[in-house]
Amino acid sequence: MVDPPYWWPLGPQKAIELTESDLRMEPFFKRFEQEDSLIESFDGDILFAPNGDAGTDEFAKDEKVQFKMLAEAIPARSFAAAANKVDELARLGYENFDMMDMKNGGWPPDRLDEPKGDDWWHSDFRAVALTYTHVMWRKMITLGGLDACADC
Repeated sequence: MVDPPYWWPLGPQKAIELTESDLRMEPFFKRFEQEDSLIESFDGDILFAPNGDAGTDEFAKDEKVQFKMLAEAIPARSFAAAANKVDELARLGYENFDMMDMKNGGWPPDRLDEPKGDDWWHSDFRAVALTYTHVMWRKMITLGGLDACADC
């Protein structure tokens, strides 16, 4: 077996040394958490039972478990949408913009207690109160031409 645990980043030379037997004992990617607040009675360890395990097969039939596996078990091979500038948008008359600069001078106090809590997280545009995000919304309205209502 290769140390450290497989879900730690390995270079290509180490990864190629992994055998099928190694991967059956310890997955290459990080294991699921033991519990999940959105899935009642979730047990991540069940998903690592031997092939053909009836309990695992039944557990994996749950649609919420399938969604979790789709969302978390397949590692990203690229950055999130909008992480990188898209030059083609500029040619079409649109522009990328950094939402980190559009927090209206503050951020929800309860978030500031978390690691990197002052960062703009995925979906904060809808999850954080308009008090903090209205600068971004104004920019979106302007870019989308929604501020030029002819019938208003």
